[in-house]
Amino acid sequence: MVKVSKLSLTVALKMEDEMLARMKELEDDFGAEMAAELLELFLFDTGRRISSLSHLIERHDVKALCAETHSMKGSCGNIGAERMANLCRQLEQCLTLKTEPKLLIDRLRSLTLGLEREFLMIKSALNAETDTTVKSCATEISSGGSGTCGVTESSAPTGAARVG
Repeated sequence: MVKVSKLSLTVALKMEDEMLARMKELEDDFGAEMAAELLELFLFDTGRRISSLSHLIERHDVKALCAETHSMKGSCGNIGAERMANLCRQLEQCLTLKTEPKLLIDRLRSLTLGLEREFLMIKSALNAETDTTVKSCATEISSGGSGTCGVTESSAPTGAARVG
């Protein structure tokens, strides 16, 4: 699990200032573990939602598209992913316009691709950070370190160890 306060410079450069600030707020308000769990939930849920949007566009299910887009907009806003939240706002606006169907579908697809790109950038940056943490842990173990890799009993949830 990535600790929000220890995100690397590379990750910080790829993520929005708003998202980093919001994650820091969540960490300050609820603790690092809860902030990290919220981020993990966002990553899992958002991937599913983007896939759902693509399917709903192809099915021309405007009502379900509106609901899914609105829900994802809130989730993005809560986590501070403002560029994604803005793309969701644009999707919502498109769904209220009286536009020629082919143009509307093309615009919805384009916005959904933008959402996917933003999401993949965030996910990639966080995965790179997790990989770095795991490599640091492996180096610690191979060099005869403590082997705890930053895990303490207080930082690991019941039944699981977390890399800190």
